[in-house]
Amino acid sequence: MPFVEQEEAEAIAAIDGPPSASRLTADAVALHDPDHHLVLTADGACRARCSLWWAGTPAYENREVGLVGHYAAAGDEAAHTILSEACARLQDAGCTYAIGPMDGATWFTYRFVTGGTERPPFFLEPVHPDAYPRHFTDEGFAPVAQYLSAHVPELDGTRSDPPIDVSVRSLDPEQPEAELSRLYALVTDSFTDNVLYTPISKEAFVQLYGGLLTDIDPTLVRLAETPDGRLVGVAFLVPDHHQAARGEAVDTVVVKTLAVHPDVAGQGLGSWLLAEAQHHAQQQGYAQAIHALMHETNRSRKISRHYGTLLRRYTLFGREL
Repeated sequence: MPFVEQEEAEAIAAIDGPPSASRLTADAVALHDPDHHLVLTADGACRARCSLWWAGTPAYENREVGLVGHYAAAGDEAAHTILSEACARLQDAGCTYAIGPMDGATWFTYRFVTGGTERPPFFLEPVHPDAYPRHFTDEGFAPVAQYLSAHVPELDGTRSDPPIDVSVRSLDPEQPEAELSRLYALVTDSFTDNVLYTPISKEAFVQLYGGLLTDIDPTLVRLAETPDGRLVGVAFLVPDHHQAARGEAVDTVVVKTLAVHPDVAGQGLGSWLLAEAQHHAQQQGYAQAIHALMHETNRSRKISRHYGTLLRRYTLFGREL
């Protein structure tokens, strides 16, 4: 089966073929900015695809990291062929370690679902064929990071005073650029120590989160500010729109981002802000919550243990080159 090389975002996004291969948009590909894209064809059809990144990739144990993302394959043979070629290309580019699936950075889609309950996928959750994790492990990939989501079946209606002097308000939909600019400063400071973190430009951040503004209820995004107006915390909640797509009443919120500034970390603001955000969601008529896609060791996971039960597990894989 021959390979087709692709570099242009529109051409990459237009590729049709194996499961999940048509979910990319040209804007998303341009934002992810892959260094290369491979397409495996047979009889004129795409059998597998993936993008590769080797410039500006995240640090991992002093290795030269290459990333494999935008992954799709129609079967085991196609998976073996494209993943073998992907690893060879990354090695040729000077990489000593491959990590995937990751669409260029942890700001974008990454991880495979590798366990959990049978509750249907929630809004913003990765979705892929069940065989994809095995495609990677069959090629010598092993887990490098584990993540999980938790389900909160009943929102708590109690409230308490904040642990530090802050006030809380909702996102102002009339000033999206100003709000996103302030959020950019907060979350980039808060996420610096996250596993496999890489910086993102303000322009890319605004494009990424700005695209969500049409999908959110701005009253669910809770911003914690000090008396002098400094933004020190955010609980970014969105409705689970997948419920509506299934014909269900939307009674669940997804906690996408919970962040506090490092200057106030460790004082209980994160726990309090999550509780306040969930109380506010309950007041808006929501009954349940999902704490989404948390690294198993990070602060938000420790906070979440007080509320929810395991919903799903996810794995990010890596292998030596």
